[in-house]
Amino acid sequence: MKTKALLSLTSFFVVASILSQPAFAKEVMCDLEQDRCSQSALKGAAADKSIFLADQVNQELEDLYQKNLALGKDTKVVLVARRGQNTKKFKILKDNGAKEDLAALVKRLQDESQIIFEERNRYDYDRSHGNQILRKGEILGEALENNFDKDDKLKYSHLGIAFRNKVLFSPADGKTPITGPDLGKWTFYHLLYSCDPPEGLKEEGEYIKKSHIFKGTVHSFFFDHLHAYTAQIIVPTQSIQNALEDMILNKRQSYNFQQDHYNAAAKFQDLTQQNSNQFVLEAVAAASRPEGEIKSRSAAINVLEKTGYSASKIAPTGMMSVLTVGWIQKLVSNMMPTMCLKTQPDLKKHGIAEIVTSNSVLNWMKRNNLVDQVFETGLGEDLEDELERLNRKPRQNQNGYRKN
Repeated sequence: MKTKALLSLTSFFVVASILSQPAFAKEVMCDLEQDRCSQSALKGAAADKSIFLADQVNQELEDLYQKNLALGKDTKVVLVARRGQNTKKFKILKDNGAKEDLAALVKRLQDESQIIFEERNRYDYDRSHGNQILRKGEILGEALENNFDKDDKLKYSHLGIAFRNKVLFSPADGKTPITGPDLGKWTFYHLLYSCDPPEGLKEEGEYIKKSHIFKGTVHSFFFDHLHAYTAQIIVPTQSIQNALEDMILNKRQSYNFQQDHYNAAAKFQDLTQQNSNQFVLEAVAAASRPEGEIKSRSAAINVLEKTGYSASKIAPTGMMSVLTVGWIQKLVSNMMPTMCLKTQPDLKKHGIAEIVTSNSVLNWMKRNNLVDQVFETGLGEDLEDELERLNRKPRQNQNGYRKN
């Protein structure tokens, strides 16, 4: 009963917060052209922690370059993941070597839960229709729980590609470099929803809301509302690094792997929408093939299908399980133009969604021997606590003097 009460209370607050927004659209679901980019500016301890993390990651990357250079390696392209969202209430189901698609997984879960249900029902004298339906739902939840991957935790929400040899110039004069190998500072390419109207797409006051490949410093990559201050660094094999640099920096083909409509819940094979991790995934897939062979999203997806890629099968748990409710999905999709849950019908039917995550990108790269090394870095609790302390407003004593 406590769980049901908690879910009901959560549902109430979710609905209340959504309905309180002036931009709530009752009739439209998944309007990806709505402008709701009013997030507050980053400041205080959050800003300081993002800056410190960026400095640390940049130093880690440069140290890695120098260390590998002594070993005869040219580490010039890496993938970096950040923790932008709180993903603790989302669990990943076992990958099964990418051999089981979502339909097969759901069928297996239903079969498992049916066996358990029939076994328990044999000894249950209360056979009312309502109780049986409730019991089936509980047992399906148990079958789902048994299939969660205990080792593969959903931690990082957003991937970018960092290049050592890309030079960015100061926006002030367009001549002063702010990144580049001589400065020891890396340049990041990553795809996100853009709040600004794309250049050249304004027509009679209207424009298409689209994704954008941002090119910036390591600080711009981390200067966001982060949930936690750690980063994961994935070093691809030398051949993948060489191909990514040639394809994206030299041949400028990054836009071959970008789709206009951004959707954080986009399906892996859907060419009409895309999330940020898909851009990285498809670029790496193209880099894994001979030069010039892959020049489009559809061709990259074809490579992924043939090489055993599988999107993460995710189930929301705890309070986030309200996302499996149809009308909650509709409200969320109306509220957030970057999240269209309409593309995930199995979330409502079976409580499972298929999402391209940084986990699934890394798992696929490992299966295909495309990874040289993986490591994490972060601020640590002591530094985070110190930055929080330094940003607290000083108190005053009775005489009006500040107390530190």
